[in-house]
Amino acid sequence: MSCEVPVIISNSGENSLWVTDDENGDLFPIKDSQELAIRIMNNIKHRELSIKKGQKGREIIVRDNDVINEMKKMNELYSTFS
Repeated sequence: MSCEVPVIISNSGENSLWVTDDENGDLFPIKDSQELAIRIMNNIKHRELSIKKGQKGREIIVRDNDVINEMKKMNELYSTFS
């Protein structure tokens, strides 16, 4: 996501917290290789949409998961122990 590459990832764990299907990437059901293949082909066929998904993904990482924000979270966490 950080590299503005559209994410195509299984809908497991916390992936849906980061990826909104067909907005900033693609989610497919776990173990569904046919749906994965469809998602890959759709991103190849619809290049402009794919680029937009990548850009939106990057925006999310910059806003919510950049190194400054993550270090602030760690500082707050460590502060609770002192």
